[in-house]
Amino acid sequence: MLIAGGLGPVGTVGTIERIAVADGHSTVVGRLPDPVHDAGGATLGPWHLVIGGGRTTQDGTVQRISTEGRATAIGALPARRADLVAVAVGDEVIVVGGGAAGRADPRVLATTDGARFRTIASLQLAVRYPAVAELAGRVWVVGGTTSAGDTRAIQVVDPATGTTRIVARLPRSLSHATAVVLDGRLFIAGGRHAGSPLSTILEIDPRSGRATVAGRLPRSSSDAAGVVLAGVGYLLGGESTGPLASVVELRLA
Repeated sequence: MLIAGGLGPVGTVGTIERIAVADGHSTVVGRLPDPVHDAGGATLGPWHLVIGGGRTTQDGTVQRISTEGRATAIGALPARRADLVAVAVGDEVIVVGGGAAGRADPRVLATTDGARFRTIASLQLAVRYPAVAELAGRVWVVGGTTSAGDTRAIQVVDPATGTTRIVARLPRSLSHATAVVLDGRLFIAGGRHAGSPLSTILEIDPRSGRATVAGRLPRSSSDAAGVVLAGVGYLLGGESTGPLASVVELRLA
């Protein structure tokens, strides 16, 4: 696994680290030309993309990373955006959520190369810090922060038709959580409610949108990076009372 950038105890970091799944050992293999945190990350073909993010202010840069850890700035978003999520859907990367100057951007963007973006849809409810995952070709946008505070809304984007809709609501408002798909099942791990980190793992039924408690994290946390490899989920870093250096493994029972 590669983890790039982020927020550490002394501020924004630009390191690119490779984490071995077998033993969790971490090695620095490169550095971002534009260090950022709260960015979107996704894989596009043989490349890994770091999209937008923030440092002293929001950033619109798109950075491309090779499997060896070499990073290059290759383009920019149509507008600066941090607090976003990026997910791969087929041969595209979809950018959802986030914004700038404290305002969420409702536009859902798509790119096939990381350099050119087009608007394919608009969220029903603009959010920052949502949990986002792709399931069966649709993009699930769970919770997040709106201009009025955190939301319970579960939104679904269909990139093929450019439609979005609110399909259900969470039991309570949630932001800063991480979404992972394991064996076709959608899980939402951690996050924050009323500013406090959570240990809850929710499962969302894609047919009804109903959310139920499926498990607990070892500790309450938020803002982790989520990766799925060979059917196993991993939560990298995140925050609790401060930044975390942990790697948490998620397996189906």
